[in-house]
Amino acid sequence: ARAHDPLSVEPLFARAVVEQAAADRAAAGRTLEAAVALQPRNPETWRRLAEYELTVLRRPRVALRAIRSAVYLNPRAGDVAALYLRASRGG
Repeated sequence: ARAHDPLSVEPLFARAVVEQAAADRAAAGRTLEAAVALQPRNPETWRRLAEYELTVLRRPRVALRAIRSAVYLNPRAGDVAALYLRASRGG
């Protein structure tokens, strides 16, 4: 899929899911970070990284950094606001 659109983050999101399912949490995290690097102005890349940090790696402080970027880019997103509340409460 990336061969057709090298700027698409969807293949990276799918790859991160596969890596997580294969219990390669470090690789999944790196893949989500690559999605952020590819599209840093896309709030969804930040949201997915934040959700991964919070729910899988259980690192609410790290998740909050990514959530802040998502909120900055899309302040009206309800799912990001809910994620922010969860992270600020420690998970």
